[in-house]
Amino acid sequence: PVSYLPSSLLATDTHRDRNNLFRFMSKEFGDVEANRVFDLYNVGTSRHWRNNDGLSTTFPQINEKGKLCQLKVMAYNPNTGKRMKKQDRAEMWSDCLLYTSDAASSRIGIVESEKSALICSILMPEITWIATGGCNGCKWTETAVFKPLSGKRVVLYPDSGMLAKWEEKAEILHSAGIDVTVS
Repeated sequence: PVSYLPSSLLATDTHRDRNNLFRFMSKEFGDVEANRVFDLYNVGTSRHWRNNDGLSTTFPQINEKGKLCQLKVMAYNPNTGKRMKKQDRAEMWSDCLLYTSDAASSRIGIVESEKSALICSILMPEITWIATGGCNGCKWTETAVFKPLSGKRVVLYPDSGMLAKWEEKAEILHSAGIDVTVS
């Protein structure tokens, strides 16, 4: 049986002002836009990691029925907006886990990172942005994954150095009847 996380984990984020990614986004795009995309994508705050007097970011993975499947927790540097890597210093909290907006857009942009999806949502709000969660994060060959893209105009935006790999992924989608191009 499939188990889901309680939807209460998506409740109003009372610690957003301490969320390092929100702090960065707010500095770059202003509070209104940062709040808008955090609300749109249900991005939250976690005490799982802390650094630079701030907290980590949660990205919900919600299925097509609106059920919360997973929360991806990531630490960011509030000054640069860069994801913290293993070599960076982020402390574990001592008491301590294909998302897309609900907007029914006919244009879909797919990027690798969740942060990129948020930034693109500010810069190009007419497009629904989806993050794969990593270069291999999306199971491109599974019908259940690409089926919701049917009837949409999809553009893949690969990270630097990933063009050839994402062109292969586009071919998989195209062969399944998806209208897809690679930027």
